[in-house]
Parts: sequence; C-alpha cells; structure tokens
Amino acid sequence: PSEMELFALAAVYATGLLAPLWAAVDLPRAMRPDYSTVGLLLLNGCCNLADKLLSFWLLCLLASPVSAAVVSVVKRVIIVAAAALWFGTSISALHAFGVATAAAGVGLYQLAPSAAKARDSELDEEGQPLVASPVLHLQAPHL
Repeated sequence: PSEMELFALAAVYATGLLAPLWAAVDLPRAMRPDYSTVGLLLLNGCCNLADKLLSFWLLCLLASPVSAAVVSVVKRVIIVAAAALWFGTSISALHAFGVATAAAGVGLYQLAPSAAKARDSELDEEGQPLVASPVLHLQAPHL
C-alpha cells in the first residue's frame, strides 16, 4: 500500500480502538449537543487531520530519521511557546532553560554539516589536514 493508504488505515484502526472509550465517556454528553461544542469538535478534528497529514508529508520528504527528530523538537518548542503565550502561563527559569537548550541544539545541528564541509575542504588529497593542528589524529590500522 502507498503511504497515504497506510495513513488512512492507521486512522481507521485508531478510530476503532478509541470508539469504545469515547462511547463510555463522552456519548452521554453528546446526546444533548450544544452547537458550539459540535463546532469545536469539528474544528479539532479538522486541525488534527491537517496536523497528521502535514507531519506524514514532511516525514516522507526527509531523508534521515535524525532530521525528522529535529523537526519534531522544533514543533514541540513552538507549541510550548505558543501555549504559554496563548494561555498567559508564566514560564519558570527551568522551563525557559529547557526551551533555550532545545532551540540551541537544533541550531547547532543545522550548523554541523557546514562545519564538517569546511573542515573537509581543509584536507589535502590524502586526507591529511593542510594546517597543523594541536589535536592528535589517530587512524585505525587497516587489516
């Protein structure tokens, strides 16, 4: 099956697994619906579907699982910051440090390929550094 068929199948299975729980918890309230509640449920469902489709589409575009993890970290940082702003929640110093650490890690990950490329451009044909370095480079013996 294609990626979209797999996504649709997973959505159907998830719905089937969660339907009994929904019937036990929310069905009594759903029997006397309020139009604002129904509208919010529809909006929630549409936003959730869009989120999953975009996430799945982005995952198909990325070549590396590490890149997908980095995108996930960025998404979580944005969600935490947006929720704190939206709800007016104060953020402790520890939370701010965690968000800053995550953002710095993503930034450093983005800089790593260009730093590696620059380092590799400073090697001669035999792979030896053109500039003398105080760091001892050990090479594994060829067996």
